Amino acid sequence: MTTDLTYEDAFNALYSYRLPSTDMPPMKEATDDSCPGRQLSKREQEELLDSLKTIFQNAVEAADEDGDGDAQEVQGSESSKSAGNAKKIKALEEIKKILDRLWFPTSEVMIRAAEVLANGSRAPEWRRPLGQSGVLEFFCQVVATPGVRSEITLQSLRLVGNSCADTDENRQRVVDHNNLKPIIQCLRNPSLVEIAVPVVYNICLDHDSAAQQAGSAGLGAIILETISDQNIPRTGALFDTTCRLLELVSSYTECRDASPENAAELLFKAAGEPEVELDDFLALVGSATAYLQDVRSQKSLVKARSVEFPLSILVDSYSRFSSEERQSIQTSSESTENETSQEKEDQKLLSQMRGNLIEALSEVSALDEFAKAYPLDSRLIGSLRLWLSVPQAQLKVCACIMLGNLARSDEVCREMVQLYKVHVPLTSNIRESSEGSVMHAAAGFLKNLSLLQENKATLADAGLIEACSRLWKMDTNPQIQYAGASLARQLISKSYDAIQHLLVSLSQDPDSPAYSRTYLSLLLSLFETSDQTPTKTEVARTIAAICRVLNSTNDSGTAREQLEETNHRLYSLHPNVGHPISVMVCQDKWPIVRSEGWFAYALMARTEEGASVVNECLRSTLVLSSLLKTVSRTASTTNDDTERVPSPPDQPAPNQPANIDATVDMQEKDVENILVLVSELSKWLGERMGPARRQFFDDILRKGKSFAGSFSELLEQVTAVEEANGDHYIMSTTT
Repeated sequence: MTTDLTYEDAFNALYSYRLPSTDMPPMKEATDDSCPGRQLSKREQEELLDSLKTIFQNAVEAADEDGDGDAQEVQGSESSKSAGNAKKIKALEEIKKILDRLWFPTSEVMIRAAEVLANGSRAPEWRRPLGQSGVLEFFCQVVATPGVRSEITLQSLRLVGNSCADTDENRQRVVDHNNLKPIIQCLRNPSLVEIAVPVVYNICLDHDSAAQQAGSAGLGAIILETISDQNIPRTGALFDTTCRLLELVSSYTECRDASPENAAELLFKAAGEPEVELDDFLALVGSATAYLQDVRSQKSLVKARSVEFPLSILVDSYSRFSSEERQSIQTSSESTENETSQEKEDQKLLSQMRGNLIEALSEVSALDEFAKAYPLDSRLIGSLRLWLSVPQAQLKVCACIMLGNLARSDEVCREMVQLYKVHVPLTSNIRESSEGSVMHAAAGFLKNLSLLQENKATLADAGLIEACSRLWKMDTNPQIQYAGASLARQLISKSYDAIQHLLVSLSQDPDSPAYSRTYLSLLLSLFETSDQTPTKTEVARTIAAICRVLNSTNDSGTAREQLEETNHRLYSLHPNVGHPISVMVCQDKWPIVRSEGWFAYALMARTEEGASVVNECLRSTLVLSSLLKTVSRTASTTNDDTERVPSPPDQPAPNQPANIDATVDMQEKDVENILVLVSELSKWLGERMGPARRQFFDDILRKGKSFAGSFSELLEQVTAVEEANGDHYIMSTTT
């Protein structure tokens, strides 16, 4: 079954390994005449072997008589188990002395002695005593010794593997004595690899320090060599265990650092071989994905123009293993009614594998090197564009993410929309897909494309606003609602054309109730029904962006009459359009958002209809309180009590002068916007205000930035008078 190796072969296979310093003296090499076993006659060796067998057999029988087997391990008292272990250890110590006398690296008797103990080590109750008696360490050193007959090494590996199975104590012994490296090198020996792989797996399984040491010792690189050279058939238990072992250790940085930079590429190629079965396919792809956590492997994959390999793996995961996909796909769902429980579990594992791989590919596609290696007219990018329209949900997600990562420059965004029309399938996915992951990924991609000003009208004309409205209604998926609101805000920002689409009636029939409702009405409904602050804030910022466009300098060539008509439509059809802004001005977490809100209110108040909307909002105690608080706070600001503005890590810390100056400047702008707001309200509404409110506004305008009344007193005065006059209104606002 096995063949002897020459000394040179064994030495080359095991490398020059220097034994660590331990309590046990190093083994003698095959050329050393001082080995104890070499001095013994054949008869003496046989007698020692018989003694070893007798001692071990007697110990086994004694343990059985004492009930010291598996049952006792569970039911016996601690004292009886300890006594049983002591007997085993004593017997094994005697055996260890015999092994020391028998030791000779090419001895036939040594093979048989090792086999006896290797067979015995299969019993769980002997594992700890083998480690405690020093027998485990003896055979670890046998493995580490050059020139040993392969049959002796094989039996030694068996004992080591059995002793370490489910026994952390022995695993740690192997680690502490640095015995893993010579064991790992046995994977390079064709006559030992079949036993060496499961031995290493037994040692590393569920033991972090062993797995880390194995990785540092080059286990990943050795397995990659073995797989690449196809020394192991692609089917069977050996290949299966090899794949699982690599998957186990590749999760550790130590393993990846000691592996070649093209490890992921090699593993993707191996996984793509048609004879590889599902479990091994998952393990190989999982290992490759782990390697792609490191930038070194990501760049290597791009440099070799090998990103096609993981993409083909994604396709293979459908065509090779999914019964549904082999039958002219009818739905994007990845399960069928007739699947067995095992098939469903397989599909679940494949889906998880795809998700992990897509996440890794997202990082690869974000590299600058990726954009240079794969221009928009390349075959790979063309394939990704096609994936936007395929039935498989995860292929769509992958395409959205990878192409979206490319869309980070004006030139690329322009070409993707104007030349390649990627927004068409993306909009269809938002409008029609039943997969939340597809809608979310498509929305993220479209948001990048809508950053370019010249793309906005094209995207709006393609029906993106109408498609987005579907996302706003998905109240069971808050993340999708947020993505839809965020995309809408980005699209209409600085775009009059996109705003026009937002204000389109839901029905063209004048007799329909939907005729007086618009897509903005749906967005405002999202604000009212959502309990998610980020989503409500996105809606509010959308309103603020609309106000900016409708009140900005007419750079787009839009006629003034058309702007006035749009303003009228905005306020007449949406009397509650000012309510979302209250979320911005009433929160204190983000001063910049609050400032944006006051600016939006000031812009609204520039028209009579807008002023009426804002005035209704100011009937809310929360909004009025925020206005008073802002004015009072600014008038009394000092360096000691200045509100801090959150700043990025690379900017001056909040307690430094630069941040304080920015805070003061922002607060001053808030007051300026409030002064404009109050002035416009007074101009448009005049006598229609309650006397207390009109007097209060007049005081603000007269004193300006020097306004420094007591916040609580002012609020009490205004609300008391308005309540007495019956014109106090509390708006329901969630902040």
